[in-house]
Amino acid sequence: MLHTLRWYVDDDELWWKTLREFNAQYRYKNAGTDDFRALLEKNTGKKWERFFRSWFQGSGYPELSGRIRSEGGKVLLEIENKGSDETQFEVPIALDWRDGKDQHHERVMLAPGSNRLEFPCKIRPADLRAHGWEHVLGKHSIKVE
Repeated sequence: MLHTLRWYVDDDELWWKTLREFNAQYRYKNAGTDDFRALLEKNTGKKWERFFRSWFQGSGYPELSGRIRSEGGKVLLEIENKGSDETQFEVPIALDWRDGKDQHHERVMLAPGSNRLEFPCKIRPADLRAHGWEHVLGKHSIKVE
């Protein structure tokens, strides 16, 4: 779960700062999940209740299926994000591709349910890669074309 949370935070400097502060603040004391979440919220300026409710307190895991492909002048992502139980999960995914001489990197969160995203390009995108979701526990059936 911590590795998944680190991916969500998407800022290694801030992530390691939070872990060091947590260690220093609670060394030789008892601490719980809410203590860590409060420190993470303070350091990131974001609310993390939904993440902890889904990933830590919830049950099940995400089930991802679909495809990501280069099509004409765009990158097209069509992925179904279904939970294996009653818990709804947001799942991060990163896309990298080349558009002529330009390199592109997009990072998106897959919402529960159907996700369809298009990224316009000048020409047919090349060297399309998708990553991030493979770090998330669950079942994955995603084709990258």
